[in-house]
Amino acid sequence: MHGADGLAADYDVLMKTAGLLHQYVPSVQTIGGYARIDNFYDKAEEQLRKMAAVGFADPYIVVESGDDVVLKKINKFYEGRLANITEKSKYSL
Repeated sequence: MHGADGLAADYDVLMKTAGLLHQYVPSVQTIGGYARIDNFYDKAEEQLRKMAAVGFADPYIVVESGDDVVLKKINKFYEGRLANITEKSKYSL
């Protein structure tokens, strides 16, 4: 899932993609990719756990800034407080 913001996809799309990868390329053990910090905030804790269980691991999370003024100027649609991923990081995705 490199070269795009693949983890922004809907949970169901991600899970279907994982299923197809495991079906057609059974040697796949982990699925990685690039992500914005807000890609995870529309996914429930149980969904994150299920994603980890099917192989989604070690996403490259890009945080452009933690400053709300900067984020607004560069047209990011999240706030700096979301850059504090310590709460979500406990889900081991």
